[in-house]
Amino acid sequence: MQKLYAAFLALGVLFAVLVGQNLVGTFISADRMLNAGASDPVNQPTDAEYERVTRLVAAIGVAAGQDADWSPSIVIKASTVLQAYATNGEIGVTTGLLRILNDEELSFVMAHEVTHMLEEHLFDVILLRLAVLFSSAVLCLAAIGGAIALFVPSARKQWAMTLWAISLVCAGSMYVNSKVSVANEWSADRGAVMLTQNPEAGARSFEKMIAAAKANTSTRPNYMLGEQVMGTLFPSHPPIRERIAALRQ
Repeated sequence: MQKLYAAFLALGVLFAVLVGQNLVGTFISADRMLNAGASDPVNQPTDAEYERVTRLVAAIGVAAGQDADWSPSIVIKASTVLQAYATNGEIGVTTGLLRILNDEELSFVMAHEVTHMLEEHLFDVILLRLAVLFSSAVLCLAAIGGAIALFVPSARKQWAMTLWAISLVCAGSMYVNSKVSVANEWSADRGAVMLTQNPEAGARSFEKMIAAAKANTSTRPNYMLGEQVMGTLFPSHPPIRERIAALRQ
């Protein structure tokens, strides 16, 4: 029995470490990714690149029926990582991504981000994201606490079961957040197709990202093991190959 308890303790510690790494990564990964290669002058965005992205986003706004004064803030990050994002009033892209895409492909990527903005996906998931951050911390503590509780002579089974049950509830919140995030990504892809009428450009943009990541490791995010594990169990995006296939259909 002691060996079984020791196995549960080891499992709890491992799970807590992985979840803890993912929790820490939530705060540092975005900054780490969006600033990879920022010190290299060659990665600095140019005025022409700002004009290019601004022109494409403005055209997408027109296609989306926005007023002439609609003008989200455009940010180009000096980074080799292939990344684009949208917040409430900001659309961003890295120099690493925009420099491998032609105008049609970049327009699709920007239309994807504009859809996120116009459909207010950030607001849809912000409470879930906060819940996931809280759940990650609780899950981390409960997993290791449940394992340690197995060694407490008094009521160890009750304590252990309670803490592991809390872990499962927290994992459930992470699962729900994953499903909402994936659904939003599919919605943004559909929006980009509607705004650009060019799904093939979207498929090509994803294929170029895959090819660039294979050819140059500096274009890939460098996740910690815990982020990789949690990203596999609770993905925020659909598999890129499935997205390509859907666009080609």
